[in-house]
Amino acid sequence: MLGTPTGAERTLGRAFASAVAEFVTTGSVRDRLPCAPATAARIRHGRASRTSAKCDDRHMRGLELRRSPCIQSATVTKRPRSDSMAYLRGFIPWIVAGVVTSFDWRWGALGGLVSGLLLLVLERRRGVGLDALILEISSVVYFAVIAVVAVTRPHSVLADHVDVVSFAWLAATAWGTLAIRRPFTVGIAKRQTPREYWEMPEFIRVNNHITSAWGAGFTFIAVSLAVLGAVDAPLWAGITARVAGLVAPAAFTKVYPARAQARLSAAPAPLAAVPQQSPEGADAP
Repeated sequence: MLGTPTGAERTLGRAFASAVAEFVTTGSVRDRLPCAPATAARIRHGRASRTSAKCDDRHMRGLELRRSPCIQSATVTKRPRSDSMAYLRGFIPWIVAGVVTSFDWRWGALGGLVSGLLLLVLERRRGVGLDALILEISSVVYFAVIAVVAVTRPHSVLADHVDVVSFAWLAATAWGTLAIRRPFTVGIAKRQTPREYWEMPEFIRVNNHITSAWGAGFTFIAVSLAVLGAVDAPLWAGITARVAGLVAPAAFTKVYPARAQARLSAAPAPLAAVPQQSPEGADAP
């Protein structure tokens, strides 16, 4: 004979009845019964112990907790959102201008301005904050000035040095944001990092280093192009300088944050300072 049913058996019976009723009415069930096969066998043969019943209760309560919308939303928000294309999107106007300038620098400046404005509007409509669009705003300002000069003075001497000026502007943007303690990479990093990490010194330090890497890359390209232009170097030398100056900070941006996070995780937690109490009866200083 079967004894008095335990709490786990009652819960299992209710879940089984609900599943059968759902199967009859809809033809399917949403979830499998939260019961291990061994537990079901023990219940069928009437040998379920109090220990297994307690474990089943805890197991089922855990399932209900994991299915809670609050727990699920908290788990989702803890995950950093990966946005590896954020940096590349900021350079779209420069890529457009670089391609079109090979035909006419006036159309290159206008193409960079139009693509920069379009990118800025689209990002704002997506809800991206202005602190994450420093590079895009700087690009629009640059191409607006260059477009005015190119249209009004198409034979300006600036046409022969627009590549040097463009990378010098990017370098000034990177170093300028560091000077005012607003690295342009911080806004991009915030789109990929949970809010609770934004004020951590390590987060700010990592972005200072990444912005410095991009500033160094832009500066290297600008100086290299200026020197190569002065000595009338071949075209491949300028292409090599561009590739080296862009690939190096891009690789640093990809690798350095992960290494910094690993180093921070491996570091031992600092011991909390315990205030020393004076012995009983001793006069306080």
